[in-house]
Amino acid sequence: MAKSQKKRNKAYRPRPTLLDQLRATQRLYVESLPVRESEADRFRLAVLTSLDGITRGTGGAREWNTIVSALRHSHTLAHEGTGEEIMPALIAANDGMIRARERFERTGRMGFDGDALCDIRLALDLWFEQIQLCKISEVDRATRAVVAEYDGKARLPVPALTDVRQAA
Repeated sequence: MAKSQKKRNKAYRPRPTLLDQLRATQRLYVESLPVRESEADRFRLAVLTSLDGITRGTGGAREWNTIVSALRHSHTLAHEGTGEEIMPALIAANDGMIRARERFERTGRMGFDGDALCDIRLALDLWFEQIQLCKISEVDRATRAVVAEYDGKARLPVPALTDVRQAA
């Protein structure tokens, strides 16, 4: 009868190779590149489609969350130093989103009033310009911070707009 082999206690860790070093170097190079307009257009298309859906009355929770995520992304980038001067526009857009949420809770219809729509469009246009000024690593870090905030695993602090409003 054959003897069974004893289980190995040590975890398998492959040795680093030259290919691993090349991948790490390539990742650092890509992260240092500025965001191309075609890459930024993907962000913009998703958000403007969601905004259009809500203004036409066909939007739902997914479209709402897309707009909120874009505003939080812009706020995180501004807080980290890219475009701090757009904070008043972000605060106005946040106030418009709050008014729209209150109207939805009251009437059951999702939509923006005129001032909120103007403020949100301005904030989203500024966000698009803000993304084009960033490097890929900055956009990625802000995106991860917003996703972690929604997941409840926030590692980077994403400041609340109410705290910024009180400080201003």
